[in-house]
Amino acid sequence: MPRVLLIVNPVSGRGRGREAAPAIVQHLEQARIRAEIYYTAQAGDARKRASEIRNEYDLVAAVGGDGTLNEVLNGLAAPLPLGLFPLGTANVLALELGIPRTPDAFAHLVARGRTAEIDLFRANGRIGFFSLGAGFDGMVVEQHHRDRRGATSKWAYVPAVVHCLRNYRTPDLRVTLDGERWEGIPQVIIANTRHYGGRLFSLAADRRMDDGLYECYLFRGRGRWAIVRYLARALTRRLLRGDDPALRRAGRIDIESVRPIPYQIDGDFGGWTPVQIEVLPRAARILC
Repeated sequence: MPRVLLIVNPVSGRGRGREAAPAIVQHLEQARIRAEIYYTAQAGDARKRASEIRNEYDLVAAVGGDGTLNEVLNGLAAPLPLGLFPLGTANVLALELGIPRTPDAFAHLVARGRTAEIDLFRANGRIGFFSLGAGFDGMVVEQHHRDRRGATSKWAYVPAVVHCLRNYRTPDLRVTLDGERWEGIPQVIIANTRHYGGRLFSLAADRRMDDGLYECYLFRGRGRWAIVRYLARALTRRLLRGDDPALRRAGRIDIESVRPIPYQIDGDFGGWTPVQIEVLPRAARILC
């Protein structure tokens, strides 16, 4: 009988993680799949539990958001397929791969066992799967990280956006893409998905998640009004009109700055520049 471990963030989806996990187990058992639940209590627990897994399970599934899946990816030592039951704020990977959001449909997905191989990236030693941003979005995520208390939502980012706009100083980034150097870049986003911030923003429609490259969006507008224009264009699905931001694809990206600025990985605070990014081709198998 196949064995599945559910690593559950109980506060995801405003507490729906704790409610959804037993229902998933019930549907899996009806499909003759044995399932166990591990509830996280704090940040880092999902990574720690994933690091303890060897060969006792056939599948590990994160019940939570993109951040929970990121922790599992960073901890997992065994080459197991991964599942995601999406309950987070953005659920970017679920949107990309059409992952269902009901316990019975998710159990059917597990029973069918179909997976997609996707690229990952390693940034200063940390694994990511859909995005890294250095510049304004990194500043917003870092501010939200400092302000956050408990569960979050998309609206919880609004105060961080306002704060960062008021205090914005244009960064000066040097970005190197497979040896091609770009100077004086205020904002760069590295992504492997069409969606960004959930359904909020749309990126390149012709992206591929298994080609060994990440799309690199290089923003050149300076000052807070440039940020306002980018946000307005993004909200109206016009972000990629024209040549700003420039779009390139690369397997190795280095980001440096005159002064350290924050960057985000998969929607969570990742650290401060400089950051070295290496694409890991088809490094994960995800149920889809």
